[in-house]
Amino acid sequence: MVGHVEIGIRYYGKTAAIGKEAVYTSFLVIAVPVVPTGCWYGVRSGNMCDHMTGRRIRFHFRSVLLGYLRWGAVVAPVAAFCYAAPNANHADWNLQYLVLSIIFAAMYLGLFFILVKASTRETRQRRLLHQVVQSTVNPDWLKAPDCQRVIDHLRPVLESLAIPLDARHWELREPDPELAPFVYAMARYMRPLEPHNDWDAVAQRIWSLMEGSGVAARLSAVPE
Repeated sequence: MVGHVEIGIRYYGKTAAIGKEAVYTSFLVIAVPVVPTGCWYGVRSGNMCDHMTGRRIRFHFRSVLLGYLRWGAVVAPVAAFCYAAPNANHADWNLQYLVLSIIFAAMYLGLFFILVKASTRETRQRRLLHQVVQSTVNPDWLKAPDCQRVIDHLRPVLESLAIPLDARHWELREPDPELAPFVYAMARYMRPLEPHNDWDAVAQRIWSLMEGSGVAARLSAVPE
């Protein structure tokens, strides 16, 4: 802080939250967020939202947008309320601007309640991933080297379960229910590594099979 002007790196734009973990964007702040400096997944702390425990991820447009909206969206309801209040121009409350202020405030709160938490489907998918790789991060947010490290760590498990690291093998085959979560996690983390292979189709098909059999609901219901 310099005088009453906040200056520094702060983390805003909370979104896609599961439990205490969420996506945030770090901003250079000079009273208001000026420039995004990176996106992160983890837990934010500190009275000034200035500490982050987690990992850096790819650019997350929704988080950046919410980081700015956190400040910009407040202006409209506050300005409308101030204009509605009795002042030198009118002695009574201006009901039109008062209603407008309430509408803006409701939109602001609704926007953040809707966008802060991950959707039900995404929550189930990321919680299921947690059962395999002990992380609720969405693999699509990670850079290739981060995905590669997860695959390298998972490889001995896949080999012990006789799960081939080959997208073509899983185009039509259906894994046993107890192996399906490992195949799904493998497909999700292989997708950024081998975009030319159809890992996305594999992941979607395996997820549909797990949903149909109830495996997805059972595993995703386990707290991370």
